[in-house]
Amino acid sequence: MTYTMHIETRDGVKQHGFHLGTDLRIAREFALEALKRDGVLSVAIRGDKNKLIEILDFRSLETEA
Repeated sequence: MTYTMHIETRDGVKQHGFHLGTDLRIAREFALEALKRDGVLSVAIRGDKNKLIEILDFRSLETEA
């Protein structure tokens, strides 16, 4: 399965332009880094056929600390 992410900001949701690889653990690391950017509200990790895998928000950063 290849993972991608959608990033939500105050301006709406946009798909990230590049795939995150095939390892969910690595894809999650990329998503957590994106979540740290200024103005990012949430990040959705999606799998093949745009299937929703996980949604991360500020609470995800607290559990990773």
